[in-house]
Amino acid sequence: MASDPDAAPPAEGEFGDLLRSQRRAAGLTQEELAERAGLSVRGIADLERGARRAPRRDTVALLVRALGASPEAGAALVGAARRGHTLAHAPPAPSPPHEPPRHNLPAQTTELLGRDEAVRAVVALAQRADVRLVTATGPGGAGKTRLAIATGVELVDDFADGVWFVRLSRLTDPRLVIPTIAQTLGLQDTGGRSLAEALHSYLRERRLLLILDNFEHLAAAAAHIADLLEVSPALKVLATSRAPLRLRGEREYPVPPLAAPPAAAGSNPFHSPERLGAYPAVALFIERARSVQPNFALTATSAPAIAAICERLDGLPLAIELAAARVKLMPPAALLAQLERGLGLLAGGARDLPERQQTLDNTLAWSERLLAPDEQALFRRLAVFAGGCTLEAIEATCITPVGAAALAGEPLAPLSALVDHSLIQVRQEGGETRYSMLHVIRDFAAARLEASGEAEALRRARLHYYLGVAERVEGETHWSDQLTGRAWFERELPNLRGALAWASGRGEVERGLRLMNALAEYWIHAGLLQEAGDWYSRLLADALDAGDNHKNISAATQAKALLIASGLALRRADTHVAMRLAEQCLALARDLPGPMEADALTTLGIGYSDLGDNVQAIALLEEALASTRRLEAPGLTAATLGRLGLFTANLGQLARASAYLDEALSLARREGDPSGVSFILGALALVASSQRDQASAKALAREALVLARESGHPIQIGERLYVLCRVAIGTGEMARAARLYGVYQALMKRVGWALTPANLADLEGEFATARATLGEERWALALAAGQALALEDAIAEALGESGL
Repeated sequence: MASDPDAAPPAEGEFGDLLRSQRRAAGLTQEELAERAGLSVRGIADLERGARRAPRRDTVALLVRALGASPEAGAALVGAARRGHTLAHAPPAPSPPHEPPRHNLPAQTTELLGRDEAVRAVVALAQRADVRLVTATGPGGAGKTRLAIATGVELVDDFADGVWFVRLSRLTDPRLVIPTIAQTLGLQDTGGRSLAEALHSYLRERRLLLILDNFEHLAAAAAHIADLLEVSPALKVLATSRAPLRLRGEREYPVPPLAAPPAAAGSNPFHSPERLGAYPAVALFIERARSVQPNFALTATSAPAIAAICERLDGLPLAIELAAARVKLMPPAALLAQLERGLGLLAGGARDLPERQQTLDNTLAWSERLLAPDEQALFRRLAVFAGGCTLEAIEATCITPVGAAALAGEPLAPLSALVDHSLIQVRQEGGETRYSMLHVIRDFAAARLEASGEAEALRRARLHYYLGVAERVEGETHWSDQLTGRAWFERELPNLRGALAWASGRGEVERGLRLMNALAEYWIHAGLLQEAGDWYSRLLADALDAGDNHKNISAATQAKALLIASGLALRRADTHVAMRLAEQCLALARDLPGPMEADALTTLGIGYSDLGDNVQAIALLEEALASTRRLEAPGLTAATLGRLGLFTANLGQLARASAYLDEALSLARREGDPSGVSFILGALALVASSQRDQASAKALAREALVLARESGHPIQIGERLYVLCRVAIGTGEMARAARLYGVYQALMKRVGWALTPANLADLEGEFATARATLGEERWALALAAGQALALEDAIAEALGESGL
């Protein structure tokens, strides 16, 4: 005889299936179960059909009790709810290693409460064919970011080219919105065209969703978003902002507060603690309270105060979380009393702000008043940091800033208090502990900092601190072991931008230039050539306008800045600007000790070579060579000889080029300079190829690439790959040459290296034979294959270490 499928519940499965099976086994209808559990009939129906896969723990407890379930059956329901919660709230699994990633959505570590309906509504808007831009609006702390991330999780499969989360809260300049979007999508400043043009080109044929988070302070950039939508017909944007972007076709979704019970419900005998706990605002309070006091419970005693607190805070998630964190200090009734004494809904703040914004400001003011004086001081001072900071930065910047009162003792105690009060977030990033504020909290603290009269002292201290770290990084590390320094630069970029902006605006030009000088290699590595050039232009203009303060800007600092700015302009193919800056550097450097004069002459020589005048380039390099020999600087002499070798080879003077390069190689090897040796070996390989000694050319080029790979410097690697392209043409390996040229193109684009029209014409001429031999179709296919190769695979192929 077949068994009755309703007779016993399965031990494991989907929550809805288990619930339906157990309800039928108990002989209950959906209406009867809903009445017993104190839940709605629709809620039971949604659970059973799988519309809600992740019920809350208190809901499951109510159902287990109403079903009269055995311990085993109850455990099965609890287990299914946990599995459903994991599936419902985890971001989509990352793509397999061989596939490009489909999203960059941040993983969430806490449950998103009370937002199922909002997520469904925003998803439905985003899926409509006639909707291109959705803006989730609401006051600070309303949960817009969490809602956007949850929406993105649901929409990953709807967009063939993925869902990409762009964090804008760290930005202060609307002009950085487009660069930030481009960086998120893996695009870099190429120098040949603007980032906006590159982004338009990238998005034109792609179907993807951009989530632009925290847009309200960057309203001036809204027109750029309109441009993206206009040129990209398959692009959709989900923005979070305190106000709409006010663009045509925008669909605004006001993010509602979490549902909270009426304050009187807490003392209503028909509203049990369990039923109150079903309100999302109360559930959030309980969840966060348990994170600081694990045994916290919603009881008949505490329920009235908690219901009143949630209503008093207007259901705003951030305000509720801040209040719940205080249960370590006082019970809910005392918390409510504090709120009643100091937190009127319309008290404080501008009259034209939303009421909930005023409530949030008052909540934060109350949180601040709970702090001791030193804790209050540290709280407002931490607002000087954008994007977080380390304990070292706090100690150097916030404890004894010149012009502000010193804090008593070390910062750990007040910092710990701020963490406990949920005013500071702690996270691990890059192997270090970082401290940061939520955006709305930082806004509040920044206003307090301005009112305190300490803001200028803190900003000056921030500049001095980051300058010290930058110069320490520059002096202690070499490129081959700068991974730590690169990661530091990326994490601190918002703070570095803030320090540079303040330096420019407050006459701290000397320190601003020194900061840029110390970090120049990192700007280059990050592909931020245009931004770095803009900072130099701004600071150098300030230096020229310094008037009486000009004497405070050292000639050495200015000369180094001019030299680096000239090099950046060369990399952007802005040759005439580069040469003008190099000439200004040379005028200063002639009166300075050291090799800066030779560096400036070399830069000028490279500029003339880029313009096609190798004769003038050689004359300048010979002058530089005389200077390096006088200084007895063998490393710089080797580099200068290497350039001379290349320029004379360009004129067809191969014997002269070989002589220069042989001496250069001997000096570089003696100095133990692997980067210099790599460069010279590459030049020797080109000369050998021109002399039709292809075996020597190939061996020299391979050795050069091995050394470049060990350095980890992307530009060096790219230049050595280019040498191997040329050698491959000489050996008749045309398809290999095309593939390697594709790798070279992709790498130079990534690091922002541009070529002058003359350089491009030379390259086209060099590869004309390969194109003609392969034919346009095979050439294009080989080039594209190279562009798609991962860098390590490309290096392995170039060295013959793979079968590609």
